[in-house]
Amino acid sequence: MTLRHHEAVFDVALPLAQVWRVMADTQHLNELFFGLAAGEVVARDADKATLRGTFGVFAPEYDEYPWSFEVPRRYRNVRVFRRGLLRRLETTCELDDTVEGVTRVRYVVDVEGNGAFGSLVSRYVLRRTRRGLREIEALLAGRARGVALNNAMLWPPANLYREATLAKARPLADAIGRHLSIDEGAVLEHLLLVLADGAEADVARLRPYEFADQWGTPRRDTLAVFLRAAKGGLLKLSWDLLCPSC
Repeated sequence: MTLRHHEAVFDVALPLAQVWRVMADTQHLNELFFGLAAGEVVARDADKATLRGTFGVFAPEYDEYPWSFEVPRRYRNVRVFRRGLLRRLETTCELDDTVEGVTRVRYVVDVEGNGAFGSLVSRYVLRRTRRGLREIEALLAGRARGVALNNAMLWPPANLYREATLAKARPLADAIGRHLSIDEGAVLEHLLLVLADGAEADVARLRPYEFADQWGTPRRDTLAVFLRAAKGGLLKLSWDLLCPSC
């Protein structure tokens, strides 16, 4: 067994709450920066969930224990692998606002491999982690320079099939756009870019009012465009019911 350790520390000229919004969005971090696909939950009990698929053939199945969150300053996660070349992966993220308007990020990864080949895989995991953290630091630095629009989190494009998506969506959007006003047409163009660039998890559920606030467009007009897009075949309309007691 080989235990490998990596600790990254960097400062960002952003308030702690904004940095937490990025660092705590582990789904985006895993998919966009650490090269980890979403896993499939195959079993669950009171102590843990068993997942499959996230780490591929080298570590096909693992037990994920409940995340420890101390919002908005710290979280920790432990994965114990049932089979494959990895044995254990532990991740800790800590934020500290020691200087007003500046947040210090501390990100620690400990990975344990099985045997010589496991050592190589664990080394790759840390190398990918280091590269991903550099990209995250650059993303936060860009946000600090005012790249974000209307305080929205602008994630990098994540659709590997962007051109194919646009080729399929553009004729539908053009047909829908013939019945829209100029302002509604601008909303439709925003929507088209979301569909072309967004990660699968981002486009699976689209909230019109949330996008209206990000784009600075009227909520009513934005909702109308989303409804027209659903009628025109660009989107599918579905409802989520939330129990008031939950």
